[in-house]
Amino acid sequence: MSKPRAALPSLTEPGQCQVVLQVSGASPVRVITVISEATGLDFISASKLAQEAPVVVVSGISAASAERVVERLQGAGARAVQTEPYQPP
Repeated sequence: MSKPRAALPSLTEPGQCQVVLQVSGASPVRVITVISEATGLDFISASKLAQEAPVVVVSGISAASAERVVERLQGAGARAVQTEPYQPP
């Protein structure tokens, strides 16, 4: 069994935002790598997460971290957005 990876600190500053992966795109391996970097998941777990799109990839992070994750995912060919978590009225 592989040891869990640590998520990149620049992608996990605490906050109130989340990143939603809408579509994995034409380069799923690159997208899976970004998911793994942002979450600390191993490749297989990140792959399963990418296949479940649309899905929340990471939550509870700062707006700046969410923006960096979205930019990396988009650079890898995915479609992703930054959102605020739903707060019931």
